[in-house]
Formats: sequence, structure tokens, C-alpha cells
Amino acid sequence: MTTRMVAQLTWGRIGIVVILSVFALTMGIIWNAGFVTAQEPTDEVLAPESQAPQAEPFPMQQTSDMPNAYLEVVGSFPLEGQALREQFVLYFNKPVDWDAIDDPVLYIEGTVYTGDAQLEDGSLPIPRHGFSREELDIGENHVGFSRYQSPPNSLLTVTLADGLQSADGHPLHPEQREFLFTNVDFQPTRVFLHERKADVVRLGVSFPVPVDTSMVEEHLSITTEGDTPVPFEIEQAEQPNLHIVTIRDHTDWPVWLVFDQGLRDRSGRLVQHEAARFQYPTELRLRVSRVRWESFTPDSQEIAMRFSQPVEPEALQRYLRIVDTDTGSEIPYYTMTYEPATEHLIGINLDMPGAIRIELIYEEGLTGVEGAQLRNAYRTTLEHRPTPLRIQSHWWRTHPPEDGLTLQLRLSRSIDPPEFLESVRIEPEVPNL
Repeated sequence: MTTRMVAQLTWGRIGIVVILSVFALTMGIIWNAGFVTAQEPTDEVLAPESQAPQAEPFPMQQTSDMPNAYLEVVGSFPLEGQALREQFVLYFNKPVDWDAIDDPVLYIEGTVYTGDAQLEDGSLPIPRHGFSREELDIGENHVGFSRYQSPPNSLLTVTLADGLQSADGHPLHPEQREFLFTNVDFQPTRVFLHERKADVVRLGVSFPVPVDTSMVEEHLSITTEGDTPVPFEIEQAEQPNLHIVTIRDHTDWPVWLVFDQGLRDRSGRLVQHEAARFQYPTELRLRVSRVRWESFTPDSQEIAMRFSQPVEPEALQRYLRIVDTDTGSEIPYYTMTYEPATEHLIGINLDMPGAIRIELIYEEGLTGVEGAQLRNAYRTTLEHRPTPLRIQSHWWRTHPPEDGLTLQLRLSRSIDPPEFLESVRIEPEVPNL
């Protein structure tokens, strides 16, 4: 072997060694990188963009720190904010040992709100009364009434008996003996016109139960249809559940009264869960919805009419004219209603109440007490034609011989004797009729 051949072989071995070393080093790096990644994961986890985050499950109510340390009420019907109708139920977290206590099992007491200003807070008490097992709907883990007739507008406190415990011997949680139920739909029940003057409108706001004025003011806002705030004042009325809201120097009607959620009654136990909205006035156009004869007699004639909102009698006299369509002359009338009302009665006195046709003209501008206005003049006519005179029945009445016979007649309408003699003809002629 020559020196040249030895040199070539040596360099070839060196090249193979270098290649193997590089390959081994590369594999080591790859392996170590994978090993480090597996042992040290990143703290950030990215979910796919299409996957929505999942909400955490709502935990069952538990008042104690140690699960199952107490017998607890975990639910009720109706739910908070729902009004009591006939049924109410309390649900426990475990079976109850009903035999561990004597009757009564629970007690009910409360308050009935009447709104009577002569009573303190406008309410009457419901005396405490106990109920036995036989009077209740009792199950392994619930107690209540399937039918309970509570007075209207009442607030009830249900108290569980002392000594109530679970079947495994755990006592009732001490903070879960009293529960509140009510059949009151707590929110403003009515907004109405209390008083209206030229530049002042006073609205009444009634609640089913007493509410502090400061609480109402905090949760009340008044705006126009364009959401412009309207200044107002508020005060307590004589009745404990009525407040008066005063709006001054305002012309942009209607307005919206919004009572926000969170408003509470005076006791603090009732809460309004949704906002309540009221519009005033409820309509801007006054409408005449009905005009008719109420009565028509020879002595007097009365006309009844109805409006879409109350109208002052004085306003009616200024804006209503009655005209005889045959002669064109105005007919005097007088109002028979003496306070604002949707239904009015007026009287007229015709000299000869026979066949007649009259027109009632309500002039543009007639305004109701809540601000609705008659935008255009309204005209309507009434006619009256006397009932034709007819003999409906007749019979003879016998008197003593010296008095003779009497003919009795029943007519279709009332008539004066002179008019009757002018309207009837008897043949043959009878003397001394």
C-alpha cells in the first residue's frame, strides 16, 4: 500500500465519524427538546375560536360551612319575587324526621294592607296560628300547603317549629326557621290624575303596601318621549300607600314615569324585580264615543254622552252647542253632572216635544282633565218621533145600573185627556162622554 492510499483511507474514516457525530448530536437535541416540553408545559391554554367558554355550574344553596351539618331549606315555591297564590312549599336538603316534634309543625302570622288612612300603616295584623300535620302537605323532604287562602294584599311569615331535625339526627339550621311569603305583586299599581291646573299637574301614584317617599323618589325618573328629563316633586299623601308627584310648567306631553327595579316597601321585605313604566296622559286626543237620548217625556228631555277621558262640566258648557236643525236656532240646555266624568247627562226643555231633529256640536279645543283635546269639531244628530198612538187592549167595566158601563183602554203611550178626545172618534156619537 502506498503512502497516497493510506492518506485517502484515513481521511475517509474521519469523514464517517464526523457524519455520525453530527447525526447523533441532532437526534439528541430533538429528543431533549421533546423531553423538556413534556416535563414543563406552558401555563397558557388556548381554546379553539369556535369553542365557547363553559359556565360554572350553580351550586346548591348551603348556609353552613360543613356539608350536611344541619337540616336546611334549599328551595321554596313560589320563588323569591313571585306572588303567592294558593300553594307554597319548603324543600329540605335531606329527609325530615316529622315524628321527632309535636304539633303544630309550623306557624303563620302576618299583615293585611288595606290602605285605610285611619289605620297605622294602613294595615291589620294576621294573628299567629299553628298548623298540625293533618292540615299540611308533608313529604319526606318538603312541607307546605296545596291550598292556602290568604287575604288579599297580605304579607305572611311562616315559622318552622322548634326541634325540627333530619332523619339522621341533624338539627334545623338556626337561621332557617322563618320564611316570607306574599300575594302582593309589588310594584306601583296605578298612576292617575290627582289635580290639574293651568301650569301644575299633580299625579297620584298608588302602591299595594306602604312605601317611604325617599325610596320612591330614588327609583323614579320622568322623561318626555324624546328622553328629556322632567323635574318633579314628590310627597306622601294622607293614605300610607299613596304618593303625589307634582310636575310644574310643563307642556311637552305625554311623559313617561319609570319606577326602576330594586324599589322596596317600608318593611324592606318586598322588592320590585322589574322596571314599571306608566304614560301620562294615556292619550292626547279626546274622543266623543256615544251620544243618545236618555229619556224623552213631555216634561223634560235628557241626553247622555260619553268621552274617552273625564271632562269638566264647565268645559262642556263652553264647547257644546245644541241646534234645532229645522229652525237653526240654538236650544238651551243644563248639565246634570256636577264633577269631572267620562259620562255626562244634560237636560233640555222643548215647548212642544213632538217630532224633532237636533244637532249637537262639540267645538274644537274641548279638553279632558288629563290633557287630551278634541282636535276637530265633532257633530252628531239626534231625532225623536213620538210613538204612534194605538189602542193596545180594551175591556168593559160594569158599574151599578145608575152609573152605566165604562170602557177601559190601554194605549201605546201616555196622552193628556184633551189630546185623547181630539184624537179619537166614536160612532155612533155618544152624548155626555
